[in-house]
Amino acid sequence: MRRGGFTLVELAGVIIAVGMLLTLSVSLLNQTLAAHRSSLTHLRHIRSLENFVERWREDVQSATEVTTSSNLLVIRSEGSEVTYEFKDQSLIRVRKLTDEEPGQDRWPLPSTGKVNWEVDSSGIQQVLIGKLEFRGDPIEFDDVEFVSRVAVAKGSVAK
Repeated sequence: MRRGGFTLVELAGVIIAVGMLLTLSVSLLNQTLAAHRSSLTHLRHIRSLENFVERWREDVQSATEVTTSSNLLVIRSEGSEVTYEFKDQSLIRVRKLTDEEPGQDRWPLPSTGKVNWEVDSSGIQQVLIGKLEFRGDPIEFDDVEFVSRVAVAKGSVAK
């Protein structure tokens, strides 16, 4: 007489198939979560750098004099001096008023980051260009470059 149900071999096959599907699902979920964490880190870097560019534009637009070298010195119309420098893999902004303690902002960069200040005098008005480049893990994302152009008064930029 024949009994209904599953044989031991059939049951083992179903258990193995379900185990393989769960293993693949967990692996895929881990990869997805790792990509999510990586994208959040990159988003924080991008937002931080956007904050830097916004501050830089505000400083240069209110500048009466700008001096470029490895550092950038901006003398603002209200008399404050703002210095931008690249030190210890960070961009540092120091704002000095004559009667106050200096304030400082710091934006960390990846280990391969670099910053460059240039003056473009080819047009009617000189343009101060700040280039901020950084590289991450080549597998995670391509090079990123922020270029900000802000017009400054003719003759007020010293190299």
